[in-house]
Amino acid sequence: RAFPGRGSEEAGLATKQTTQAPMSDIGVPDFAWGQWGQGLLSDWFESSPELLWPQSVITYGRMRHDPQIKGVLGSFLYPLMRANWAVDPEGCKDEVVQHCADDLGLPIMGEDRKQTGARRWGVVWKRHLQQLLTYQVFGYSVFERRYRFDSKNPDLLRLDALGQRMPWTLASIDLNRDATVKQITQSTQGTPIPANRLVWYVASQEGANWAGISPLRACYGAWLLKHETWRVHATSIRRFGMGVLTVKAPAGA
Repeated sequence: RAFPGRGSEEAGLATKQTTQAPMSDIGVPDFAWGQWGQGLLSDWFESSPELLWPQSVITYGRMRHDPQIKGVLGSFLYPLMRANWAVDPEGCKDEVVQHCADDLGLPIMGEDRKQTGARRWGVVWKRHLQQLLTYQVFGYSVFERRYRFDSKNPDLLRLDALGQRMPWTLASIDLNRDATVKQITQSTQGTPIPANRLVWYVASQEGANWAGISPLRACYGAWLLKHETWRVHATSIRRFGMGVLTVKAPAGA
């Protein structure tokens, strides 16, 4: 049924609503946006200087070699390493699914059992998985993408590699005003790496904190006290744990 003039009224209403809708941000995710090492890349309420980025990378690197922590990490990460990973084809075109599976070195769910095709010289998923899971230690893990042209189809790009950029090599993480990553700069070279080249994994991100919050943060206090106790006890054993010579003078001496 037609209503005279109804279309123009609806169009005018839609235009009015569109002009009133917010099209840009006023605030920022973190009230300390733009400050290095405070709020931007760490928890604002973090009270331990050793756990502020980038010093946190060194601290968590030491903590992961603790026997008990290493055992707990292993029990959590090893099942992920041994799991069966596959590309889910639901809702995607067959050629797109095949392309992604080949580039990531993964089988297609319900179809493949073994890796084939481009997966032999592209990304090795098991290796990439082992590398990316370090974000559960340091709080974040960064990779740089590299592509190559397909030898059989020059118009097609293949994901050639995901190069790990170790957390301790990052000298700065530059953000946009909306808290998205703009670029990173490594201490090993001065050329910034733009965000459109990066693959970023982060644990428990809050606001503009792209360094994440490591799961090891919760056990930092216990780890520190334990190692201080080890040091004190080792010193005590060295000093007082050995026998002390005594001399008894003979009669008439």
